[in-house]
Amino acid sequence: MSALTAARETAWLMPIFDRRALIVAGPDRKSWLNGLTTCDVAQLPPDAAIYGLAIQKNGRIVSDLYLFEAEPTLLAFVPSSVAEGLAKALDAYLIMEDATVAVGEFALFAVLGPGAYVIAQAARKASSRLIARSYDGWGVPAVLVAAPDARAGETESLLRQAVAAGGGQVGTAEEWGQLRAHGSIPEFGIDFDGSMYPQEAGLATRAVSFSKGCYLGQEVVCMLEMRGQVRRKLVVISYEGEPLPPNSKVLSTAGEPAGETKGAVVDGLQPGRSLAFAMLKRVLAEAGTELVVAAGDGASRVARVVERTWP
Repeated sequence: MSALTAARETAWLMPIFDRRALIVAGPDRKSWLNGLTTCDVAQLPPDAAIYGLAIQKNGRIVSDLYLFEAEPTLLAFVPSSVAEGLAKALDAYLIMEDATVAVGEFALFAVLGPGAYVIAQAARKASSRLIARSYDGWGVPAVLVAAPDARAGETESLLRQAVAAGGGQVGTAEEWGQLRAHGSIPEFGIDFDGSMYPQEAGLATRAVSFSKGCYLGQEVVCMLEMRGQVRRKLVVISYEGEPLPPNSKVLSTAGEPAGETKGAVVDGLQPGRSLAFAMLKRVLAEAGTELVVAAGDGASRVARVVERTWP
């Protein structure tokens, strides 16, 4: 059974690597963080996780985050590379609010598939130290499970046992990349970065609330949304052969510069093909557009912009 099938039909377990937790505490934690992120923290359900972004005043992305409540704190899981800097940047916006932010060491796991809730429940019964929250941002039922780093080994063991009992699979980093590519789920630091706006990274629908109150960078993000277009857009392209390295040049069929690739993986559904995120000129980012990717050996490969193909 492939990872894509397991995540759609049974259950698939994956440690989420290279994330650290920002621990936000204090009576004003929700209202304060709500003014500094794109997601609606104020309406965060106690049993669910949400996805959002921290952005600058100019609207460009600083980091993405998976956020959920762990009474009496909020846990915001961000890429390790930005955790310390982001904590300091957020702390600078503490004025009269009764809140604190610190970096903590937590392990994070994802369980995807119809059996995710049952598996998380079984693991929690065996250990009350786990924090499990439902998450619906990947298109299939999913649960994010967190535990202090000191309990990471115990947590993974419990989850593995529950997944095996439920007929699921334990995934690899390569399979996670395949799931992301097929599901159009870009990863910060690999597929998108701080040079991009949420709309360029294709995250406006998934990570931005347009009904909440004011937040840092809101004016720029809302203006881009009202105009309805950006000059470039992150999409997924498909081509024959092994994955090409990041920053491989993408050209139109007429040989004009179109953009460049980001992260790439072997296609999990079509043997002999690869998938890559690519930042392209908006006019060439429509599904079905034929392109050319320049390989490092001077050769080129025919590519095509593809729509989300999973789940």
